Amino acid sequence: MSSSFEELLYKIQNLGGNIEEGIYKGVGHYVSKIQADAKRNCSVDTGLLRNSIHTNVKYEDKEIVGTVGTNVDYAIYVELGTGPIGAKSPKILPPNIKPKYKTQGWYYKSKNGVKYTKGKIAKPFLYPAFKANENKAKEYIKKGINAYIRSLNG
Repeated sequence: MSSSFEELLYKIQNLGGNIEEGIYKGVGHYVSKIQADAKRNCSVDTGLLRNSIHTNVKYEDKEIVGTVGTNVDYAIYVELGTGPIGAKSPKILPPNIKPKYKTQGWYYKSKNGVKYTKGKIAKPFLYPAFKANENKAKEYIKKGINAYIRSLNG
């Protein structure tokens, strides 16, 4: 263990706190930063997608797990694009993710009649937010732990 972590642990214990609560707060701080960046990256039409980006921190077995995501069903199509246009558009993909795209355009019904499309370009917002912050996890968790220590000081 690093001496700075041991110092934080010592401070928390002396103030009557629990290190897990401090780490929990730190993970919350970290995922909130990713959420803010994802919302900033997100393209906006109605605002539904951007407003749906949420965080969650929970105890899972003996680990503290933080997530950032959305429950909007079309989010994946915004992130990765669709059809041959989406396949060609630039994007950074997580390891082992290999989306399958339609290779041809298609027709669809709209309120203005039948339309033809070759898809939509990718407008990544979530994975780039994670990538921009992945090397900052320790920094944000430490800030969260320090905020927890300050809250213990009253």
